[in-house]
Amino acid sequence: PAAGGRAGTLLVNTIIDACVECADLVTARRYLERARQRGVVDAVSFNTLMKGLLANGKEAEAHKVLDELAAAGVPATQASYHGLLHARILAGDRRASWCLVDKMIAAGARPNAVTCSILLKMVTSPGHAADVPRILNLIEAVDDTVDEVLLTSVLEACLRTGQLATLSNLLDR
Repeated sequence: PAAGGRAGTLLVNTIIDACVECADLVTARRYLERARQRGVVDAVSFNTLMKGLLANGKEAEAHKVLDELAAAGVPATQASYHGLLHARILAGDRRASWCLVDKMIAAGARPNAVTCSILLKMVTSPGHAADVPRILNLIEAVDDTVDEVLLTSVLEACLRTGQLATLSNLLDR
């Protein structure tokens, strides 16, 4: 095991998080790089830096950090993609949102209820009706329990897109 083990990783993640909270992204990146070289990083290390970059409008840099995570051989988590996915949805870029979902699946990070809730935020008009069945397919495949919040989001998406038959089928389940 790498020097420092789990305790070292927890310490590094705490330091990176403190740097991000203080908006000192240069120092956060420096700690991430040092920890990566020592083999005491995990997905949380990278995710925390991505969170800080996204909070400061540096989406392109956050994408690079996601690529660095993969290059470092660290398995991505769903959370590794959620911030980037949310940013693309806020930008109204549905195509890039679905590309991120595809990349997420290819990396072995299966979408979960949070992923689906984020995706449902992009379903804002009848023109987005094609997204609803695709999101529903993801929901059916998730291991998470469909909670009240996710169900409400699905119902709202069906109403916004005029998919009353889909809504009726959901309510019959």
